[in-house]
Amino acid sequence: RQAKARMLQDGCSVVQGHFHSKTYLEYLANDYQLNFAMQLGALIDDDAYAFNYGKHYAKSHKNCGVVINGVPTIEYMEL
Repeated sequence: RQAKARMLQDGCSVVQGHFHSKTYLEYLANDYQLNFAMQLGALIDDDAYAFNYGKHYAKSHKNCGVVINGVPTIEYMEL
């Protein structure tokens, strides 16, 4: 599952990585809590032989997530 689906089902904030071509940060707020879903890329070399299976798909997102004092941030790798 993606991070958003897990957040909605489990009712808590979620950070999930290794979804090659999808990155997002979404919030869900109500009267009782503020949750977020952070979905991150894979930091792989799309041109490497080991990842040849994905050559017909979108390129991988190169990023990582950081949560400091409950505040999520997505940091992208400079290429």
